[in-house]
Amino acid sequence: MNIDDVILQHLYDNIGNFVPGVEICREAEVSRIAIWNRIKGLRKMGFNIESKKGVGYKLVEKGKNIIIPFEIRNRLFTDVIGKRIEHYRFTSSTMDEAENLIKAGCPQGTVVIADEQYRGRGRRGKEWFSPQGNNIYLSVILFPEYLSMECGILIMFMGSIAIVKTLSDYGIDAKIKWPNDCMVDGKKMGGVLMETTSEGEFIKNIVLGFGININQDEFPHSLKDIGISAVAKVKHKIDRVDIITRLLYYLEELYLSLGKGGREKILDLWKGYSDTIGRKVVVDAGNRVIEGEAKDIDECGFLLVETNRVLKKITCRESLRYI
Repeated sequence: MNIDDVILQHLYDNIGNFVPGVEICREAEVSRIAIWNRIKGLRKMGFNIESKKGVGYKLVEKGKNIIIPFEIRNRLFTDVIGKRIEHYRFTSSTMDEAENLIKAGCPQGTVVIADEQYRGRGRRGKEWFSPQGNNIYLSVILFPEYLSMECGILIMFMGSIAIVKTLSDYGIDAKIKWPNDCMVDGKKMGGVLMETTSEGEFIKNIVLGFGININQDEFPHSLKDIGISAVAKVKHKIDRVDIITRLLYYLEELYLSLGKGGREKILDLWKGYSDTIGRKVVVDAGNRVIEGEAKDIDECGFLLVETNRVLKKITCRESLRYI
């Protein structure tokens, strides 16, 4: 554990009571000045910590909406996802950081979280608006066994389903626009980005990126008619740590079921949450435009669009809009 984790563990174990600074110093193996400097840093993060000379330090109440690894691990009930958590105050993208961690040999289930991104990205090269402190920007690193590249979209489906189930816990009725957008009242509240590396016909690793609008009050002009935040639905600020732990729990549940033959379950869940099946759509396939009705998804998750009584298979490389 780092110094902050040692301090917080002592304070949480004795919440509401003073902990002698000497005890914390002994375990952290640092000076009282070093502990005091870290206490000041924890206060800036939002922890309500009292200090009394000659007595010690006291955590008045549990932290809220402070997305550091200690807070997330403290509430996380998973076996694989989130056992290692990397946190960045400011970074280009959690996807970029995840790629670096894979090269360094990180374990499966490593989670990367940022408070702010200056180059957050969405699907098809689009930018993901990532202001500081209000939303969730998170990537999960996975190493699936014997999952073909063709069926990798199922992992993206898991991410979308996990978002919808998490929002449902707050009474928010979200639907999924194929393949990865989570929609509320016809506006985008979240999305999933997937980047893969293959080895032969199978996927070697996956980085699954999440962007979810949680406590954002305002959107830039270009997004105000198409984006929506969870706070607009529940009418109060939401603890992002609670959102993250629920999201990772649901994602792990789905991911582990895939290894036990749960493909049909994932496809059925996605269909149940779908905002696309049954809708009239236009698909931009680069050199062609397909207009028709979204009828279903196939066994690998590709969208089946009926046009002129013929079913066309739509891949994730193509762009879709409703008409």
